[in-house]
Amino acid sequence: MNEIREDIRYISSRSSGSGGQHVNKVSTRVTLIFDLAASPHFTEAEKERIGQKLSSWITKSGIIQVSCDTSRSQHRNKELATTRFFAALQAALKKEKPRKAAMVPEFVKQKRRINKLANSQKKELRKKIIF
Repeated sequence: MNEIREDIRYISSRSSGSGGQHVNKVSTRVTLIFDLAASPHFTEAEKERIGQKLSSWITKSGIIQVSCDTSRSQHRNKELATTRFFAALQAALKKEKPRKAAMVPEFVKQKRRINKLANSQKKELRKKIIF
């Protein structure tokens, strides 16, 4: 992860929200920029997987952008953006287990058939007999 940190760039900009005059003067929003397409740290398969999972964060040129402006501190926003980025990378690279079809027990099938039969008989008794 440390070698990935070397390829991360940060851009600061003015943030919106609370803070009064402080917001208008200081650039506290931090945008983390990571060039996934040019990164030597991931294989092509991993890049494809990350691209699918984090598609809302990736530009057309393959650059991941994560913005954070929740705190009034630029330093804290930088930490939050970095944490969010690495958590998203870990989640994207995690392999999902293949789903196994559930085996429905025979007694459950029997119970369903009995309930269907009971419902159909109940509805049959409700019908009016017309001569």
